[in-house]
Amino acid sequence: MKKFTFFLLILCLVLSKLLAKEVDPATAKRVAENFYKYSTNRNSVNLSLNYTEKNEENKPLFYVFSEQNNAGFVIVAGDDAAEPVLAYSYETNFNFATANPSVKYWLEGYKEEIRNAILLQFNPSKETQQKWDNYINNYFETGKTRGGVQPLCKAKWNQNPHENALCPPDPMSDSPNKRCVTGCPATAMAIIMKYHNHPSQGTGSSSYNHPKYGTLSVNYGNESYNFAEMTDSIKGPNNEIARLMYHSGVSCKMQYDANSSGSYVLKSACGDDTTATCEYAYTNFFGYDKNTVRGVQKKDFTDANWKDLIKTELNNNRPIQYSGFGGGGHTFVCDGYDDNDKYHMNWGWGGMNDGFYALNALNPGAGGTGSGEGHYNNDQNACIGIKPAVKLLSSAPVFGLKLNSNITLSVPKITKNTPFNVTVNIGYAGSTAYTTNLSARIFTTDGELVDVIELKNNETFNDGANKSYTFSTNGIDIIQGKYTIGIYSNNSNDNNWTLIRKAGFINPLEVIVDGVPTNLVLNAAIKLPSTTIYEKANYTISVDLKNQTTKDFDGYVSADIFDKDGDYLDSITTPLKVSIKAGQTLSGVNFTKTNSTLSPGTYLVAIFESLDNNEYEILEGFTYENPIEMNILATPLLPDVYENNDNASNSYKLPVNFVGNTANVLTTGSNIHIPSDFDFYSLNLPSGYNYTITGRLHDAQGRGNSLTYSGNVTLAYILGASLTEMNKSITSPIDIKNGGNIIFKITPSYIGLTGSYLMDLTITREINTATNDLNNYSDLEISPNPANQLVTLSLKNNTIREAKITITNSVGQKVKSIENANFSTGKYALDLNDLVNGQYIVKITQGTTSILQKLNISK
Repeated sequence: MKKFTFFLLILCLVLSKLLAKEVDPATAKRVAENFYKYSTNRNSVNLSLNYTEKNEENKPLFYVFSEQNNAGFVIVAGDDAAEPVLAYSYETNFNFATANPSVKYWLEGYKEEIRNAILLQFNPSKETQQKWDNYINNYFETGKTRGGVQPLCKAKWNQNPHENALCPPDPMSDSPNKRCVTGCPATAMAIIMKYHNHPSQGTGSSSYNHPKYGTLSVNYGNESYNFAEMTDSIKGPNNEIARLMYHSGVSCKMQYDANSSGSYVLKSACGDDTTATCEYAYTNFFGYDKNTVRGVQKKDFTDANWKDLIKTELNNNRPIQYSGFGGGGHTFVCDGYDDNDKYHMNWGWGGMNDGFYALNALNPGAGGTGSGEGHYNNDQNACIGIKPAVKLLSSAPVFGLKLNSNITLSVPKITKNTPFNVTVNIGYAGSTAYTTNLSARIFTTDGELVDVIELKNNETFNDGANKSYTFSTNGIDIIQGKYTIGIYSNNSNDNNWTLIRKAGFINPLEVIVDGVPTNLVLNAAIKLPSTTIYEKANYTISVDLKNQTTKDFDGYVSADIFDKDGDYLDSITTPLKVSIKAGQTLSGVNFTKTNSTLSPGTYLVAIFESLDNNEYEILEGFTYENPIEMNILATPLLPDVYENNDNASNSYKLPVNFVGNTANVLTTGSNIHIPSDFDFYSLNLPSGYNYTITGRLHDAQGRGNSLTYSGNVTLAYILGASLTEMNKSITSPIDIKNGGNIIFKITPSYIGLTGSYLMDLTITREINTATNDLNNYSDLEISPNPANQLVTLSLKNNTIREAKITITNSVGQKVKSIENANFSTGKYALDLNDLVNGQYIVKITQGTTSILQKLNISK
């Protein structure tokens, strides 16, 4: 028996050598040169190998060849189970050391697919093998009309140093202007909007409280976008590009940070707040078609259907905002494809690494409906249907409206709760009559809507019309300061308001809201704390007061807090009793806040006076501003107890305590505390047992307990040499025979996001008995193979009567399992209807015996 076992071991090793499909550097270079000459219609090219990615056994996963005399590169697979050419470009050379993060994570997907193809000894599909033969032998169809769509987007924009000129300042930024980077979601949005040169004017407004930079607001309805001034490349300051970038970021509630900013792209993948997405922003603020813009996820499609969907979008001249995960989500622009099934990616990194990339390293890919969790490319998704809404094109009727006069007010100055009127003439030029709603609105100077002065519904304009309108209010509860009043129109059936064209007049109009004369005035600027104010923390503000009257002041002063709209929220402390002689000054009046309950955001602090502690008036703000802005920031997340665990070699070793044969492992108190934080945890499971691991993540997007989490994260695990992406849960149990080490990797769903989460694992064990895996594949026959819908499994070892059937995909994930399959006749009919095209391993297990065989599905 020992001799037989040794013989099987030697046979497996020999077969492993025979089945090896490694591509050597010389062959890879021949493939790269032949493909590149064909693709560029050139007789010769000068490519040199500048990078080789290898696995842990020093086997090549892919090669990178770069043009020596021109910009360009070709990436060739290191194993012939994969597509020969994974990516290429005529636009830029490729330096792996300086490659942008998005492309590095994309290549990580190739690495994992090829690594698993080597591990599971997959043979190439017939189509892939034919490509290898053709590329090696320089056989390409001549006279063939090239198909595909050439790259649509010409803009080669980056995230800094000029594109971020209007983003929040941060002294920790590596950008020369010390501002936050724009974030890949905003960069992708801006590049796509530049392609469409739309909108000429935004609609609506939005505001959100950033935990680090306060309240960020934009009134898109006030903004017009001059795309003619937005150059395709940016080599110096360009305010139009910077403004579009910042507005794009605010529109999707960008989680800005010094060197890494991120947000969600799809409404279906963001949790509760669907307004914090690019998908929402396109249609609600930038005039893109609500009937066509939608988010789709690759896991819901077969590979073929997904590619057809992408090609249809590009055939209709609609660039796609594409996303890929794996170590933190990245989003970029897919704007073309070729006739070799490669897709052009504009990575939003100033043109660096832009080129044509395969969506899968394997063909057909293992991803898609029926493949189960765990395939890297399953986590791709896209925002599609991005095209301007007809009703908001620059030629639409709404843009036929224009001011025919200046905006005038009925009062010389606006004061709190005082009636006033706003009067203006509005004209219209258009081929058809236009019915719309009109309103006069008052905003803060940074775009926060304060109030609607008056709304007029269903106003109809004919060509050449010139109508006078008066918008009236009985008064607005508003704090003194600077504001804007604008005249707006909106289309029927939506709530997005567009500023009516100025046509040489002023719209919106800047106005000042005054207070009433007071006894006291500020004698210096209001002094905020010199250190950052965090939520729930105590703080003190200080003022210097002067009695500007000829009478002594004996009364009260108060420091009150308002939101950006001017609504009262809280007092810093109870009013202070003060006495100030006529014409004298009282310095260092301190107001101390304790037990603050305000959420992070930007607020207004104003100083008031009262003679009777009943009626209060705000102090004049002519010389020194009153109110002033005050930021309350979220308390920074502290590193959790598991740090420093930012890479696999420093993974935190989680304790495993079994009760009987079951253990529950939790990462209590875990968080992504800064945007660059990745978390690694390891389990060291002793030998002598076979283990099965199941579990899930609890985070802001979904939880299975009563606790609250602020992070949004994804899960992966490293077992042996293979990394498997799992998204939110382990839906296919992880089996580990006779113990060993497994590492779990937690990353933010999109780069830049932070917050708390919990990894919740359940581990079961059973005593290990020696298992005889007959890996020479000789004891199981599958017919037909390749298969379509139904196959017959035939066992040569007729001692097996009842067994478990397990089918595993190319990345090692179980996609089908059948208990107690009846092999009494030596055969079993297996239905494959629920599996997609790809390569699989079929495993038959009875007791301590397992038999394996490869299965190709081609429908």
